Amino acid sequence: MVAYIAGAYGTIDGLVNNASITAQIAMDNLDDVTDEVWDSLFNVNVKGMFHCVKAVVPYMKKQTSGAIVNLGSVAGITGIGSSIPYAATKSAIHTMTKSLAIALAPYIRVNSIAPGAVDTRWWAGNEERMHQLAGKLPLQRISTPDDIAGAVLFQLTQDSVTGQVFTVDNGQTL
Repeated sequence: MVAYIAGAYGTIDGLVNNASITAQIAMDNLDDVTDEVWDSLFNVNVKGMFHCVKAVVPYMKKQTSGAIVNLGSVAGITGIGSSIPYAATKSAIHTMTKSLAIALAPYIRVNSIAPGAVDTRWWAGNEERMHQLAGKLPLQRISTPDDIAGAVLFQLTQDSVTGQVFTVDNGQTL
């Protein structure tokens, strides 16, 4: 995929790592958190992102610039989310972002977005759970995909920002 994009456009300027999965397991239900759940979530959410980064880095280094944005979650900050493994993978993404920012500087910037509740098809049928997890929001709204896209665009274009985890959550983590 990366070679195809680079061939079609001549290079790769940015990467947005936005592929993740979860398992809806109550936080106090340790019995359902199996090795298979851990492996599945870590393979996609953390290792998958790392492999995408690893694939684009040679193209970005060749042009001596690039920006990477990894999508984490407020679950990685608070420890509260759809499951313990999900929260742990999102925390790992935030830490990996900081490590990559150090490793790839000065030419490649790496940042992360930690969205709170976002009204997407991912929550279709689970809106009540989304509002329950979000809690009392000071801004009294759920984010939209456009809210997150704006934060991603900022990180892709702001040359002075690297190694940061931007929380976009309507005050959820306050």
